[in-house]
Amino acid sequence: MVKMNLQAAQHLLPESMTDIIEVIGFAAAVDLVKALGGRTFAVGRGIEKTARLTMLQDAIGEDAAARLMEIYGGEDLYIPKCEAALYHLRNEQFRQEVLELVEAGDSKTMAILKLCGKYNISDRRAWEILKNPPPNRQRPLI
Repeated sequence: MVKMNLQAAQHLLPESMTDIIEVIGFAAAVDLVKALGGRTFAVGRGIEKTARLTMLQDAIGEDAAARLMEIYGGEDLYIPKCEAALYHLRNEQFRQEVLELVEAGDSKTMAILKLCGKYNISDRRAWEILKNPPPNRQRPLI
């Protein structure tokens, strides 16, 4: 549903998530949030093949799991849900798809009708998203 480009919403991420991103990279961090976000995960040291290790490897791959265990092995790691960033990304993607449909000839109302189910939002929420675009994050040139 959402093109997962957390870099575009990095300003909305908790500091702990930026630390995780430094260790395993953006792509693996997105997969980690999808699989385990909002939970505390006891990171093993990888000495034994446990169900927990398998869960981690299935979520982010063996290489990223190894890097995560190297830094956080033996610790309880809270994996944030990153809801603000994910909602921001969802809303941006929704706005973009509405724009594409309107440019292709649909009315805004028809575009919303087509996309609400895909994004699991009500038409009222869709109109709110379109009325309240995010602030421009570009710095002034002067």
